[in-house]
Amino acid sequence: MLNATSQLSPALSEQPLGTMTRRDSLRLLAAASLSAGTWPWHSRATESIREYHVCLSPQAVLEDPEFPAMLRAAGVTCVWLAGFFYGHWPWPLAFLQAARDRLERA
Repeated sequence: MLNATSQLSPALSEQPLGTMTRRDSLRLLAAASLSAGTWPWHSRATESIREYHVCLSPQAVLEDPEFPAMLRAAGVTCVWLAGFFYGHWPWPLAFLQAARDRLERA
């Protein structure tokens, strides 16, 4: 037969160091998780919710002069300029520099 009386565990500050029970640790973790949702995350308030990245060839950037402005208007925050593939440079470095300059001006 089970004893129906429950024994309350002492407060966490009253327990000796290193003797936290599994139930107390789960309770503490749950309380911390629930309270984290109400914490004012100031860094999130100033930034947009999502960041959009796109990887482009320099040829795509240089062929259409309005393309970089269109990317910015679409909300793209980071452009990865592809220029080196498995030990091979498909475009000359001057071509890559021109594409990078066009992206930075947009």
